[in-house]
Amino acid sequence: RWELDSGGIRILFEHGDLINHSDDNYQRWRIFSRSASVRSLVGSLPAKLQRLIAERLEGDMASTNRAYKNYEPSDELRLWAEELKASGVDRAVIGHFHIAAARRIAGLPVRFVPQFREEGLHLKIDAHGEERIESFQAPSGLPTL
Repeated sequence: RWELDSGGIRILFEHGDLINHSDDNYQRWRIFSRSASVRSLVGSLPAKLQRLIAERLEGDMASTNRAYKNYEPSDELRLWAEELKASGVDRAVIGHFHIAAARRIAGLPVRFVPQFREEGLHLKIDAHGEERIESFQAPSGLPTL
């Protein structure tokens, strides 16, 4: 989570994984996987093994908890947006929900960003605050993700 002040406009950028408090499975996994002991254990493994474990976990988890992957936590998003607006945030950019959409939630303009790696799309905000979703074009000669 971080903020950008652009010409007096406060924009908050947030991954969004902590907004949906009702997804208990994800919250438990997040606490476990980010614990000091797990980070220490994984950090002590060779990089190649770390990558293999990550790819395996990601593949295994892709088919789990489908109810929450297709669920937009409207009440939680509203509370989150109200809190941001009350703290003086003017706009928000949020990931985690894997959709490309712009909405107004509790009076706060919110931009949901798509999956960069899977869809090759990203959000670009110009100097005037205009937003657009663009396709990633790797410079020639560089490997793609």
